[in-house]
Amino acid sequence: MRRVLVFALLLLVPIAAGAREPPKHKVLIELFTAQGDPNCLTAEDFLERLVGTEHMEFIAVVAWHVNHRDRLGWKDTFADPAFTDRQKAVLARIGTGRLTTPLLLVNGAPYAPGWEAGVREAASGPAAVAIDADVALDGADLTVRVRLSESRGDLPAGAVVRPLLVQHRASTAVTSGENCDKTVVQHFVVRRAMDPAPAADALAAPVERKTTLPDGLGPDDFSLVVLVEDQTTFATVEAATFPLTRPPPGLLLVVDSDSTRAGKIRTAIAEAAEANGFAVATVAQVPANDRALEQALKRIAKSQPFDERHVVVLGFSNAAKQAYAFAVKHRARTAGLVIAAGVLTLSAEDVAAAKGLPVFLAWGQGDATAKPEDGLALRDALAKAGAEVDWALVDAVEHFAVLPEGSGPFLRWAAKRYTAVR
Repeated sequence: MRRVLVFALLLLVPIAAGAREPPKHKVLIELFTAQGDPNCLTAEDFLERLVGTEHMEFIAVVAWHVNHRDRLGWKDTFADPAFTDRQKAVLARIGTGRLTTPLLLVNGAPYAPGWEAGVREAASGPAAVAIDADVALDGADLTVRVRLSESRGDLPAGAVVRPLLVQHRASTAVTSGENCDKTVVQHFVVRRAMDPAPAADALAAPVERKTTLPDGLGPDDFSLVVLVEDQTTFATVEAATFPLTRPPPGLLLVVDSDSTRAGKIRTAIAEAAEANGFAVATVAQVPANDRALEQALKRIAKSQPFDERHVVVLGFSNAAKQAYAFAVKHRARTAGLVIAAGVLTLSAEDVAAAKGLPVFLAWGQGDATAKPEDGLALRDALAKAGAEVDWALVDAVEHFAVLPEGSGPFLRWAAKRYTAVR
């Protein structure tokens, strides 16, 4: 029976108080659409495929429903004449096309195959300006306060801040026109476009805007998208997305049989977890059965509520095998598996069982027991079996590993999988 031997090392370096990474640029994806136009269905499918993907880390998405296609026989329930005016201005800016739907723009240009590479490159740089937003809810009444900072160079003359209330998903039964008898499912629908404010004002102090949630819907159905854009041409300078309600944290379930593990490691884990939106609980071994698991999770939830759909299992040392077996058995609950400072032996059957499992491996270099080629072999074996594998090659120093990008790499990896738009 073929076996794969895993050696993984991970150092968690505590985050300096008050330190944070500079904000990255976000690319805006815009769709001008209409419920009554059958040609829009493919574009709507494109937006649907973005939901919950890693792309959501570096893009903001909005769908503007226009009214000029109502002549096809169905009056779009989300259309706004102002959105039609916006499309006209956009067409004048890009100098191509006619007033029709769908119009899909990526980074201000018409959609083209291979857009992902351009978006990733654009999103690798710093944000033109940092966008921060606070949201307050009083029943259906929503108050938004937006502040700009860390501007990199002068903003365009006439730049404005435009807050948008965006509905994650909407389903509409169309009863007339060319899409008659179809149920149209749409995403990232702009439901409220709040009055813009001069960007210069938002750089000086927070600007406040108010709106209301549509009837029958709650805050979990929406996100706030804030655009910094040219007021006339609607060319986007920067974009950001914020949840209306803070989601409960995920859970980092640390499986560690060593109760004497250094306090600095535990402190580093706790700090990195908090910085990336995770609660932390440590167990000496995984629960023996489903009933024990439910009881353990209930005990944890009493002191620190968490999202049960986002449990990341961290296997330390000799507990690595337990963590792997737990993640495979409870894959519906497991959002990620991390192997740290562990020795894990996997059979061919073990590897095959990893299909669909998100796995993070941190591999040591400079340590005779942790050869990079072995790490690559394991990564390739898991990937071939259908696991979603990520890994880091790190320097081993005094039995730990120092990553250039700082602390908590696997938690940042897990946090990226946990998007506000679900």
